[in-house]
Amino acid sequence: MSWACAFTGLTSMFNDRQRIGLISSTPNPATAIDFMNVAVQQDLRTIFVEPGTEQAVAAAVAKACERKEVHPVDFKYIVALKSNDHMTDEYLEQKIKQSCALLNVAQLDLVLCPWPVAPSPNGMEDFDRKERNRQAVRMRKTWDKLCSLKSTLTMGERGVEPGKYIKNLGLLKVIGWQIEALCHPSPPNPEPRYMPVANYFAMSPWKSEMHKIRFCHSRGIQCLVRFIWDLKVQNGSGESEDETVKLLRKNHDGRSALQILSLWALNRGIVIFPDLEQIKDGIPKTAEEYDSWRVKASETLKEISILLNPLFRKKPMWKHAFALTEKEMELLDELDTGFNRKLNDKLMTKAPNAGKWKKKSELEAKEQQEDDEEGGDDNEAWEDEYKEFFEAQRKKQLEKDREDDDVQILRNVETKEKVLSATEKSQLQMQKQKRREEKVTVRSGLEYKPGEDQVVVTPKKLDIMKLSASSPRDEDEDEDEGGLPLVNDLRLEDDEVSDLEGEGDDDEDVEAEVGEVSLQDFLPSTIQSM
Repeated sequence: MSWACAFTGLTSMFNDRQRIGLISSTPNPATAIDFMNVAVQQDLRTIFVEPGTEQAVAAAVAKACERKEVHPVDFKYIVALKSNDHMTDEYLEQKIKQSCALLNVAQLDLVLCPWPVAPSPNGMEDFDRKERNRQAVRMRKTWDKLCSLKSTLTMGERGVEPGKYIKNLGLLKVIGWQIEALCHPSPPNPEPRYMPVANYFAMSPWKSEMHKIRFCHSRGIQCLVRFIWDLKVQNGSGESEDETVKLLRKNHDGRSALQILSLWALNRGIVIFPDLEQIKDGIPKTAEEYDSWRVKASETLKEISILLNPLFRKKPMWKHAFALTEKEMELLDELDTGFNRKLNDKLMTKAPNAGKWKKKSELEAKEQQEDDEEGGDDNEAWEDEYKEFFEAQRKKQLEKDREDDDVQILRNVETKEKVLSATEKSQLQMQKQKRREEKVTVRSGLEYKPGEDQVVVTPKKLDIMKLSASSPRDEDEDEDEGGLPLVNDLRLEDDEVSDLEGEGDDDEDVEAEVGEVSLQDFLPSTIQSM
């Protein structure tokens, strides 16, 4: 059901009963001890210690340990630094020691370090490159000092090292580019000795920050969130519950909105600190006002303690057990309809009617419940809606693949034609070259015909080169001279000349047959007349 289940096992520093915590903020520091006693009695073991409440937390834990209700090792203390704590290393170490002394512990379980500059609403756009580098250098200096105070013992090993006051290091309200600047600095700067294990920020189902949660989980950083579960607190006015939450409450026998939304967050692999109702102006003016706030806070803590019971998922053994189905988880995911939701899942935004869920009447809800009891498929309508969408997407992909194949075939044909044309061109050039070098032996006289391969009348055993009126070398020259062949192409070999000189008898026979041969006989009639 969850894509962050890895953070609920051995890889997390929080076990199942420590994944719901409490922020030790009260209307008045004087009432902190009373409030923490109620929290400890409700099995809350993870405490986010606010500045000024260290002694109240230590007193409440000591009182619970005296009654042997819990062991001190079961508690986890989380302390957050401030932006001005980046000043000097001496001041930073002194503050860590002071927190350990006030809480009466040897080591803090988790120390959260903020960025030297408060995050901007526009992210990194408000800072230029030099300013971001300056902030990263300052943050790295503080982080290295905290690493020197961190224990080298691994998870599961117990013991206290002298001079080591921190077990784990985390980040406070840090965004993506700041995490990358700290964990993966540009060369030649080395990576830090210890990586952060947690990042604390605020979220609600209507502003889920799922893109930030997935970013942190992908880098092994667990998310600790101040969980705003009341819609009225989120919007500042209006109703306290959403229509989707109201329907889910009916489907789960009247479970509270806090329980349903907290279980949704736990299934997403988050450690939550539910936001409690605060008194106006932070200080109760009368005893009745404080008693009213204390009762509401106690009820809220009791609702949370049900989720912490290890048997709450087993229906036969625990009457308060309930679980959310995958469909209900998706419905709660759709509560975030803003920019964060679009980044969370692009596929859901492209689907038809995404984020639009029709209200069901009580009769429809009852019929749906009967179908579920009879073994019917309660996701049939849900699946039909998205089946058409996925089928259309699949057809579009197939058409695109076919178009790509056709384009590739055309490209192959064009390439083949280019290769063939180049081959044919080379063959023609070879033929023309061969025709230039070709020789023939002429042993009888023939008449000259313009435009054809001409053979000149020669004596017997006289070899003369064959001339072609269409040869490429002579085409331009033929156009200049009216298509007449060149006489310079007529050549006699040395052996042929010797034959002419040594065989006089044969020459006399030839003269008797064809008469006297002269250069004029080799020329066309147009040249002879000149």
